[in-house]
Amino acid sequence: MLPAPLSVDRSSNLLVELPETFGNLKDLKALYASNNGLRSLPSILFKMCSQLSILDLHGTEVTMDVLRQFEGWDDFDNRRRLKHQKQLDFRVSRSAEFDEGADNSYGAAS
Repeated sequence: MLPAPLSVDRSSNLLVELPETFGNLKDLKALYASNNGLRSLPSILFKMCSQLSILDLHGTEVTMDVLRQFEGWDDFDNRRRLKHQKQLDFRVSRSAEFDEGADNSYGAAS
């Protein structure tokens, strides 16, 4: 049996840093750390947490410039984009009725 994906929510906890041990959470899929005093993240987070695809840092001092400097950022960003692309593809693939309706709504040639 595979371990369940891990989601950690540390939002609104007055945190100024997350411990490096977060990098040991190999099954971490989602990290919510919004509304804290964070300026950075554990240096190994993106490299070691290879399942991470959701990261919420709203209301922190962590910037995109900081995130892009981390080893493993590009892999994380690709996972994040792929996750959203799959959601978009799913919505589009179920749109057969919409496509037919769109064709008919603009009037078919009589």
